[in-house]
Amino acid sequence: MAGKNKTIRNVVIGVVALAVLAGVYFLVTKWEPKQETEEQPQPTQQKIQIFQASAADAAQVDVSGSDGNLKYYKKKENKTVKDASGNDTTKEADVWYIAGYEEAKLTATKIENTIYDFSDMKAEMEVTSDMSKKADYGLETPSARATLSMQDGTQYTMLLGAKVPTSDNYYAMLEGKDTIYVITGYKANIMLAKPLSYKNTMIGSITVDDFQTFSLSANGQKVIDVRKLKEDDNLLNANMTTYVMTYPNYEAVRAEEFKEILDSVASVTATEFVAFAPADLSVYGLSQPRYVVSLADSKNSYQISIGANVPKEEGETVQRVYAIAEGDPCVFTMPATMLDSLKSVDPFSLMEKFMHLVNVSDVQSVVVESEGKTYTLDVEHFMDKNDVGEEFEEQRYKINGKDANQKRSKAVYQSIIGQRASGNANGAPGAVRCTITFRMTDGTQSVMQYADYDERNDTVIKDGTPSGFTVLKQGITDMMKQLEELDADPAKAAS
Repeated sequence: MAGKNKTIRNVVIGVVALAVLAGVYFLVTKWEPKQETEEQPQPTQQKIQIFQASAADAAQVDVSGSDGNLKYYKKKENKTVKDASGNDTTKEADVWYIAGYEEAKLTATKIENTIYDFSDMKAEMEVTSDMSKKADYGLETPSARATLSMQDGTQYTMLLGAKVPTSDNYYAMLEGKDTIYVITGYKANIMLAKPLSYKNTMIGSITVDDFQTFSLSANGQKVIDVRKLKEDDNLLNANMTTYVMTYPNYEAVRAEEFKEILDSVASVTATEFVAFAPADLSVYGLSQPRYVVSLADSKNSYQISIGANVPKEEGETVQRVYAIAEGDPCVFTMPATMLDSLKSVDPFSLMEKFMHLVNVSDVQSVVVESEGKTYTLDVEHFMDKNDVGEEFEEQRYKINGKDANQKRSKAVYQSIIGQRASGNANGAPGAVRCTITFRMTDGTQSVMQYADYDERNDTVIKDGTPSGFTVLKQGITDMMKQLEELDADPAKAAS
């Protein structure tokens, strides 16, 4: 029995010893001495008031920093505001400016909001009251300082130190006091903001459905002028569009294609403002801009000049360009996407190509003369009824005094008015090859002439004035062949 107890005791002692050794091993391999670290300040839930002043009683703010010395000041101006009934009324109010940037068109309310934020200076946390550590927080030589001067002579000066690592906050202190704080970048804005950051990034915009005018120049040369269609526009294709080209030609504009261009240029937003009234615009490619585009609706308008590409920064994927707005001396950047639309603007491709679309309901007769042959297509108008008894206008035709098949006559008429522009014409027209006279039911007439231009094309003359466009000679030849066949056998049914 004694031997058995001894054996148990030895086992227990062995287990205890093994546990002690395991513990020692763990401490040796896993334990690390405590590192001495500086205690980091923890943010408080409630903001710490550094100073508080009435922004309404502020006189000015003087800032010195990376942008040199800036002076914020205010003056009384008459402003239009809404009264309690929603009507416009004029009242005197304070308007904030930055000295030297009065012509930069800064947004006064943005400046005012910054002044209000600065005058109610609060900290996220208190860091230390040990002034021997000012250099550790960038406050031995502050990166910026801002002095708020009140109307009663009181002043508050904030000093800005280093940026807090891994955050958008900054170390700061009130001059004359012995406490270093952490403030948000928002509260530090007046000491950080560049004057042009107070500008509105919306350069201009119009409502496409209220469009009035569009103008585009490229490399100093006018490309196109387009305006809204007017009731008195004497255009043959006016019923097909709501837009009229006034340069380089007076023509109807293809509505769907032009609206795509309008949609792409209807508004311009700046990415960044980079210069105020630079002495040399050529630095930005703006002394001789690539494009100048103007746009207006009945209430708003804008004009911008577009210059050189902005050099891409590392990691930047979107190409930007320099630009400047009419009446604003600030150069800004914007995405280059608008250029894709401007490059594609071609007056010829935008115009309605039909040279002389005339509604047959307005025509009494058409006389076609070419190469010694004359064909007169007379049109008689009458009212007919459809299967449900509804009346509609219909036509009967004669070719050189002979009754002609209606369906074939309609096809011939479509051929006469269906001549389409094939290109732009430069230079004087040659000999006239074909003359078409439209005699209208109201007693007026219009004359289209097709004159020799080159081997493939005739130039178009409208009522004695060169149109600046050409049509294919083959189109005139096909039209004359249809007239000849209709005249030879007018009663023949259409195939």
